[in-house]
Amino acid sequence: MRYAKYVFKNISSFIKNYTGIFMLIVVCQIVCILLTFFSFGVYQNFRNESNRMLEGENEEVSDYTVLYVTGTLPEKYMKPPKEYDAFFKELGGLIGEKADLISVSAAAEADPDARTVEFLMSYVSGQIVFNTSFYNNMLINQMWRSGRSFTNEEFINGDKVCIAPAECCEGMLADDIITKPEYPAYKKGDKWYVNIEGSEYECIGFCSFASMYYIPYKGAPDSIVITRFPAADLNYKLTLDELKQAKELYQKYFPDAAIEFGAMELVDNEQIYYYNTNMWLSVLIATISAVNLALIMNYILTKRRKTLAIFRITGCSANNARRIYTLEIMLILNVLFFACLAAWILWILPSVGRLFIYMQGAFSTKIYVYIYLLYMSVSYVIMTVMIARYIRKQPVDLLKAR
Repeated sequence: MRYAKYVFKNISSFIKNYTGIFMLIVVCQIVCILLTFFSFGVYQNFRNESNRMLEGENEEVSDYTVLYVTGTLPEKYMKPPKEYDAFFKELGGLIGEKADLISVSAAAEADPDARTVEFLMSYVSGQIVFNTSFYNNMLINQMWRSGRSFTNEEFINGDKVCIAPAECCEGMLADDIITKPEYPAYKKGDKWYVNIEGSEYECIGFCSFASMYYIPYKGAPDSIVITRFPAADLNYKLTLDELKQAKELYQKYFPDAAIEFGAMELVDNEQIYYYNTNMWLSVLIATISAVNLALIMNYILTKRRKTLAIFRITGCSANNARRIYTLEIMLILNVLFFACLAAWILWILPSVGRLFIYMQGAFSTKIYVYIYLLYMSVSYVIMTVMIARYIRKQPVDLLKAR
């Protein structure tokens, strides 16, 4: 790079002639960078930490949280699942990314104990799609046998496709199966099919899971009705407010039913406000750090005004001078950032992780890249603006400046 020799010469001169100020910059930036890591880590720790609180009562409850109604679904609400399409979307919109999946059990008979068909749903961009982690979970647990999962289009459109229990295929039914699949599969050409209550479905995948059939809920036969209240498996704890809204939503679609949810962990609204504020702390720290650095560099540029004036007189444009000084400070910041990153990963995070048990798992390469880009972007913008304002001065004004 054509500016490299000037950049390194400036840094060398900076360290030699202004050692105290250079050390001040180093200390300030190290503190700010490590504070950025720490504040982000504390926020992520909170999102994964077990904050056990149920309307003021602390309980030992598993991190695995389910939103479910404890009572039995009245028979009058045992309807085809497509009639609850609006409910699924409203529930998904309410709990958003906190929901791992929304599950609904169904059968051909209006019996709360009946369960032959299941609908596992995720809420993605305003649409109800098949649960995105189902296939991977089946693979991990060695319960996936063959084929593929649903595409989003198949599930949204209610296509006649099915993920069936492998045991429903002739020749695959083990002798020790206690509950035999209700709908046997049959072959046409090289494809398998099942007939569920008069509707034919192509078997696109097979798994072994309690003789359960999975189909798009919009494509279910009218004789297939839900037999239990819809439930939601959660990735994160709900707030008291969200739980209240969920209860109101259930009461809207099941008005005569007794809606009481099972015990679950909740998050205090005040703590959410605190930690959401903490998430923006990294932005604030980067901004303060950059402003502080800009003020120090303004002093350094004032001391270098004669050198800058000579550069300008001998043909160096204002833009080229700006690039040299910006590259100088960005190079220093990059060296300090990666030095801090190494110290954070190797020594600081393992030590702090003993106090914040979920902090270590919260960091990944993606997170470090995000923090790096945030920190450098804020610093670059502020430094560029500050340097550009100073560089604009004419050589004669630089020589006269005090």
